[in-house]
Amino acid sequence: MSPLRWLTASLALATFTCTALAQNTGKDVTLRVGDPAPALSVGKWVKGEPIKALEKGKVYVIECWATWCGPCKVMMPHVTKLQAQYADKGLTVIGVNVWERDPSLVEPFIKKMGAKMGYAVAMDNVSPAAAPAAPVNEESPLPEGAMSTNWLKAAGRNGIPCSFVIDREGKIVWIGHPVQMDLPVKMAIEGKFDQAVLTKAEEEMEALSKAMQEQLEAKKYDEAEQTLGQILAKSPAMGVFLNPMKLEIALKKGDYARVHALARGVLEGEETRDDSMALGRTVSIMIDDGDAAKLDKKLVMDLATKLYEVEEKTGWHSEWILAKAFDINQQWDQAISHQTKAVDTAPEQYKPMMQKVLEEIKAKKDAPK
Repeated sequence: MSPLRWLTASLALATFTCTALAQNTGKDVTLRVGDPAPALSVGKWVKGEPIKALEKGKVYVIECWATWCGPCKVMMPHVTKLQAQYADKGLTVIGVNVWERDPSLVEPFIKKMGAKMGYAVAMDNVSPAAAPAAPVNEESPLPEGAMSTNWLKAAGRNGIPCSFVIDREGKIVWIGHPVQMDLPVKMAIEGKFDQAVLTKAEEEMEALSKAMQEQLEAKKYDEAEQTLGQILAKSPAMGVFLNPMKLEIALKKGDYARVHALARGVLEGEETRDDSMALGRTVSIMIDDGDAAKLDKKLVMDLATKLYEVEEKTGWHSEWILAKAFDINQQWDQAISHQTKAVDTAPEQYKPMMQKVLEEIKAKKDAPK
């Protein structure tokens, strides 16, 4: 696996599993499914009408997030769809900003998200004593507030995004990653929450995922594609994580017409054209797995350039992707320039990998023609 594929795959896996991996089921857990929901104790309301308390007779989703959390941002459009779908049936979604080192970032973030964050939003209730001292940076401690303590920490959750579904009786009926929240919310809305049905659905999804993995390993790509379709039919929200597999399968089958159609769909799609994860994974898969002689090089460059713009020309990851796009277009000077920036700005653990890519590009430029 190349450095490019390794990192993009790792980022995607982390996005999907962050909440599950952060779950603590030990004796310190004091808040579980079936317990009454703790009090809603938030600070400033940033969007929507303030909600003083959780009322019986309504269904609530408490969605914990932070501006620095990429997976949280990825899931916001899906959470927005759930709010819109069940608004007239008594659902209220409350996005609670937690573990935010710099609260001044929250309102600009929400403004930028716009309609993609279509639900009420409040800040955690953090005491001045718990706020990190200035200057704030990535090494500053994550501040604990009433919500992060009484909800997340109490439930043994040390990662976000994390959602809590509260039924009309005021009880927590589900805790987990919002990508898996559709069925629990539907059950809570209908007043027919059935753990056995939920468990069966989870087992079916696990069986399909296992079958698809086995089909991919056996190079049965047509079968894998069909199984992927079954997974997405059962859980459309999983598309944010699994749609890139359609591109991977098309590349393995050598179907470049479909590769390019899928990639253009991402570049032009309303939900994906400004999504850095969708853009990044698409272009990285093309660069990493594609045959440069068969790829639409302009399309590769368009995707990389759009990613660079979406990340506001500040991310080392987008510098790296853009460098690779220039590389595949054999524009060595531009590739070297952007890859040098990637080396300079990458976190320490990734600098050796970025340096290796830079040396490979320089070697191509210096190779005898």
